[in-house]
Amino acid sequence: MLRLATPVIAALLLFQSPVCAESGTDNIDGAIAAFSEMRAGWNRGDIDAALAAYWDSPEITWVNRKGISHGIDEFASEMRSEYADNPEAMGHYSAEILDSRLLSEDTALLVARWDITLDGKRLFGGVSSMVWKIIDGQWKLVFEHAS
Repeated sequence: MLRLATPVIAALLLFQSPVCAESGTDNIDGAIAAFSEMRAGWNRGDIDAALAAYWDSPEITWVNRKGISHGIDEFASEMRSEYADNPEAMGHYSAEILDSRLLSEDTALLVARWDITLDGKRLFGGVSSMVWKIIDGQWKLVFEHAS
């Protein structure tokens, strides 16, 4: 009986009703708005505005085809060296949210299909799973897996 109940319990936990987040955010909309602000900063060519969405911590994690990396400093340095003097090269960042859910009162999961295009050509893109967390009253991206 326990073997049969375990998948049922796991499914109930996975699909439970979202809980309300604190800090003035009543639902998942706060994380979605933070993601939208990040893209808007990118699309303005403002690398610092785009980077402001990320958790300023050595614990932030990225997972991609190259492996796993941690920490904001190296990532931010690479972005600034690549784009600070040439914001036109950043292109246009578009995304479609495929799934969104609150994982706890202060943590959300967003899954998005994204593309960065420049002059009609796709530079980067794929699907990204992002964990957002309320830190100091603001939604911050704390974990991202892109494929």
